[in-house]
Amino acid sequence: RSEASHIFNIKKPPFDDVRVRRAVQMALDLETINATYFKYSASITPRGRLGLSGVGYYVPFDESSDELKRYYTYDPEGAEKLLDAAGYTRGADGVRFKTTLNLNATRDLSYGELAATYWAEIGVDVEINPLDKASFSAARSNRTWEGLMWEPLGTNGNPMTYIRCAVHSSCR
Repeated sequence: RSEASHIFNIKKPPFDDVRVRRAVQMALDLETINATYFKYSASITPRGRLGLSGVGYYVPFDESSDELKRYYTYDPEGAEKLLDAAGYTRGADGVRFKTTLNLNATRDLSYGELAATYWAEIGVDVEINPLDKASFSAARSNRTWEGLMWEPLGTNGNPMTYIRCAVHSSCR
């Protein structure tokens, strides 16, 4: 089961532009990934930090606007248009920009590698950066990473834990 997702450092280009973040999401074929990589065991329903058990603490995805749902639909052509509009056109080498995907090296890196192949299709060159557990935790807590990071999201823990974490920095 997948309870993790990529997160962006939105304080730094290119991910400070919502069009880029949306394009990166639209480039992932979640249905195919679920069928082939997760053998249909993943939940591909978009959600935030709270899992599906946090009913009443979030707006369910099926109640989201059609516009928002569009950004979670596999659409590499639409992703390319968003990147063009954001000013990230393909260079002579076919690359729009390069970035890093930071992963906890104690975990399976193959999903990150799979995601990177999808992103390469839209011209985003992703370097996989496996970090030891301490470095990964420090970068995540201090929000100092470059590019993307793989983050546990959508877990089915107590929603109040996440609310406390949002208010206090003790969980970061």
